[in-house]
Amino acid sequence: MKKLVCAAALAAVLAAFLMCAAACDDTAIGRYSDRISDYRYGALRADNDLFLADVISGVREEPYLLDGSSAEGRTEYTLVTVRPYGDWQAGAESIPLSVTVGETEYELNLSRHPFKGTYSAEIADALEGDELLALAMTVGGESVTAEACVVGGVDGEYALTAALEEAADKMKEWKDYEIYLRVSENTINAAGGWYWYVGFLHEGGTHSVLINALSGEITAVRG
Repeated sequence: MKKLVCAAALAAVLAAFLMCAAACDDTAIGRYSDRISDYRYGALRADNDLFLADVISGVREEPYLLDGSSAEGRTEYTLVTVRPYGDWQAGAESIPLSVTVGETEYELNLSRHPFKGTYSAEIADALEGDELLALAMTVGGESVTAEACVVGGVDGEYALTAALEEAADKMKEWKDYEIYLRVSENTINAAGGWYWYVGFLHEGGTHSVLINALSGEITAVRG
C-alpha cells in the first residue's frame, strides 16, 4: 500500500485553512481559503479478498452547493465507501463500521447505495497527522487498515499554486467563483494513477486543471 506524501504537512495546512486569513497570507490555500468550497487532502484505501474500502477526508463549505460562490461556513468530513467482492454481505441493507478519528470512536452503519453496489457513511470529522498514513477500521466484523494512496509527489498547496498560475488570465474575466481542490483517482481510462483536481466554478461554467499527484505535471486543462 502507498503512503500519502507529507501527512504532517497536510494536516498543518488544514489547520492553517481553518485559521483567519490574516494568519495564512503566505500560502495559496490561506489566501484563497474564502473561495475553497472543498479541500479533499486525504485518500486512503484497504483492499482484501472480501471488499475494497476507500476513505477520503477534508474540509468543505457548509452548506455545500455547486453555485459558483463559496459559503462562509466550513465543516470537516471523512467519507468511507466499501465495495463488496463476490457474495460478501450479499443483500445486506447496511454494513457495520467501527473507526476512531482523532480521539473519538465511531460506531455506525454503512448504507447501501441503490444503484452502485457500494456502502458508505460520512463522519463529521477530518483525518490528521498519522491518520493520513494509516487508519485502522473494522468493516462488517473484518479488521483492516486503510493506507494512503500516494507515494511522494506534490501536495494541495503545490497543486493550487500551479492551477492559479495556469488560470490567471481567465480569472480576470470572472465576477465570482469557488474552488474545488481534491486528490482523486483517475477512473476515466486505463492509465489510472492519482491526481489533484483543481476546479474553478464560475458564472460561465467550470475551468478545471488536472495535476499528476506524483510528478506535479499539469496533464489536462478544461474550460
